[in-house]
Amino acid sequence: VVGKGVVVVEGVVVVVGVVVVVVVGVVVVVVVVVVGVVVVVVVVVVVGVVVVVVVVVVVVVGVVVVVVVVVVGVVVVVVVVGVVVVLVVVVVVGLVWFGPGARHLLYTQYGRIAPVPSSEDTQLRPATDAFLPHGGALALRNFLSVVLESGSPPQIFALSLDILLKEHQKNNVRRDMPEVAPRTAVESQEFEQVATVLHSPADAGTDYARQLSPPETEAETIDG
Repeated sequence: VVGKGVVVVEGVVVVVGVVVVVVVGVVVVVVVVVVGVVVVVVVVVVVGVVVVVVVVVVVVVGVVVVVVVVVVGVVVVVVVVGVVVVLVVVVVVGLVWFGPGARHLLYTQYGRIAPVPSSEDTQLRPATDAFLPHGGALALRNFLSVVLESGSPPQIFALSLDILLKEHQKNNVRRDMPEVAPRTAVESQEFEQVATVLHSPADAGTDYARQLSPPETEAETIDG
């Protein structure tokens, strides 16, 4: 009986040992699995956070690059446009005040600058060519150009034209040019008077124009 009892006890111990080993093995497997899952989850989360951070950095850098490009482009465009505008203004002002365009300006009776025909203007050339032949037409245009460039009032321009046409009627087209006939004494005096009036106030030019105009009749005076 004693021998059988020892065998039974040993069998129980073996069974208990096997159970313990199995339980411990199961626990170890469970722990390993749990730890592995946790590690995987942590790694995934960390990697995801890193990816999100990288994406955010890329987006921010992209936005900054776009903003810098746009700002630089706007600045370049503004600078280029500004330089072009300044150049255009400088060229226009230079041509108007110092270049050939200066002869196209004349002060009006209101004190403003207004465009007038120049010596080479197509509106003036046919008229002078019709009145004066050959060198006379060129001489007339040259003289009228001087009148315009002197900044004289409009009535002096009309007065000069009237004197020049009267001179043409007397077959004398000299305008201080050696290739045409000399002026008579009366014509020389008229030109000296015009040259004096060109540098006089507008009122003096108006008075001189009235002296050369035909006398008014009594009816015209009343109507006027």
